[in-house]
Amino acid sequence: MSPFKNALKEFIFYAGRHRIAERTGGKLCGDKIYLKYLGQNIYFDLTRFTFSSLKLDEFDKTLIIRYFYQASGFPPKNRWLSFLDLPEGMHHYQPFIYEALKPLAEKAFLPERLSSLNAVKLAFGSESYQIYPLPRLPLAVIKWDNQKSQVLFDQVCLSYLKTVDLYVLGIKTVNYLTGGI
Repeated sequence: MSPFKNALKEFIFYAGRHRIAERTGGKLCGDKIYLKYLGQNIYFDLTRFTFSSLKLDEFDKTLIIRYFYQASGFPPKNRWLSFLDLPEGMHHYQPFIYEALKPLAEKAFLPERLSSLNAVKLAFGSESYQIYPLPRLPLAVIKWDNQKSQVLFDQVCLSYLKTVDLYVLGIKTVNYLTGGI
């Protein structure tokens, strides 16, 4: 067994399957944790260390595993942070503009994908929504008529993922909402 799988096996043993499911907002059925990620229902097999979906790339899988490790289970605070407000966010802000904010400003939201992320309309900008790319991790996506946009993270986000993971999640969420993936 690889060192990664050994570490994952130890984590699952010590954290407990039920607690992992509870903290992530997933559902435990036998050896599998089911959850929704970017609009698709997936599961992770806790004994075989495999995912149900072939549509997940390595970034998706890594993000979900990190979500399992770090998820606190804390509820959202409904206080929003920009990417610049996150620790080390300023170091990745220029690529975030290019990979997330610019495509978000230029492309329309796909209504069926908003629905799959349980979108709730917000009162920011000309069009904005609170969405859930992962069960306990809300984001806000905002567009203004003048071709500006913003992705905001609930203040609880850092108890679920690190800044680098939120970077990837923000980009993947925008791509999903605008048809980029």
